[in-house]
Amino acid sequence: MTAPIPALVLTGAEKAFRGRPAVVGVDLVVGGGEVVGLIGENGAGKSTTLRMVMGEVRPDAGEVRIGGSPSPLQRRRVGYVAQDSGLYPDLTGAENLEFLARARDLPPAARPAAIEAALELSGLGEAAHRLLREWSGGMRQRLSLAAAFLGDPILVVLDEAFQGLDPGALLTFRERLLRFAAEGGGAVVCSHNLDLLARVCGRVLLMERGRVSREIEGGDVAALEKCFRKPDAEIRDRS
Repeated sequence: MTAPIPALVLTGAEKAFRGRPAVVGVDLVVGGGEVVGLIGENGAGKSTTLRMVMGEVRPDAGEVRIGGSPSPLQRRRVGYVAQDSGLYPDLTGAENLEFLARARDLPPAARPAAIEAALELSGLGEAAHRLLREWSGGMRQRLSLAAAFLGDPILVVLDEAFQGLDPGALLTFRERLLRFAAEGGGAVVCSHNLDLLARVCGRVLLMERGRVSREIEGGDVAALEKCFRKPDAEIRDRS
């Protein structure tokens, strides 16, 4: 029996900026049905790693395969939320979703239903025809997350995508992510919210100085907190 093709394989990824290493030899495999978390201090290389996956940054070395293929066209099959939502403020909510549906090459006949489903998930149907510049930050974030599931992605990549959500929206999208994985999709979630990562991830990778230094089993908030907790002696010395 042939093994399932992973949603994402990142092999030996490296990136330096002005001679300073940002990502060093990172390997990452995300299987279908799996949610993998990324944690680390600011500057650890998490967002650069995800930007290489999405083609926003060209790796100095290494390879990205999405759904088993290195073709850049495979990124049409990825739902992506960056720290900057990437939505267009001079378009309405519905127009932003239409643009994304076209960019992901959804068939014209499938677009209206996909857009309607995204608006329903976001709970923003009443605001759909208002310009995004009139929306609050939380509303834009909800639309970005709903757009990540637009159509039929094989992979979603979420970089601090849950920031600014109210509790109800957080629960809605957390459940949507888990349902996506249960249906066979793969996901990478980068977040400083350790409780969220413990709840949704099967495993979490700790990045330090551009490298993956440790893998932690999901579901264990205490183990994630321990990655950042300073020893008592060090705390006393600084007090």
